Amino acid sequence: MSYPGPRDPALHDQWRHARRVASLRHHPDRGGASGELTAQLSRLDADFAAREAGLVGPGPVEMTEPPLWQPFNRVLRRARRGMRTGIRGARRRIPSRWPGARRYFDL
Repeated sequence: MSYPGPRDPALHDQWRHARRVASLRHHPDRGGASGELTAQLSRLDADFAAREAGLVGPGPVEMTEPPLWQPFNRVLRRARRGMRTGIRGARRRIPSRWPGARRYFDL
């Protein structure tokens, strides 16, 4: 059975964040290797299990944020989606003979 995570709520949130960061970096769908992901998650689970048991203090668990370009890409996607929606709405409202208007025709 896999490690269910620490019982302490603050430590559990740190554990979930660390696993999420590891998945973002090493998941095969995002360009990583499955063996590397499994090893990283196992190491995190062992580190947090030892911290929860009181065997070690807060250790060098990798808790860095995802790269800066990921949130920037998210902002760009939202902006593009908003622009597409606005353009579609504008093209519906302009007369059909104008360039760029939607043209419907009968067969």
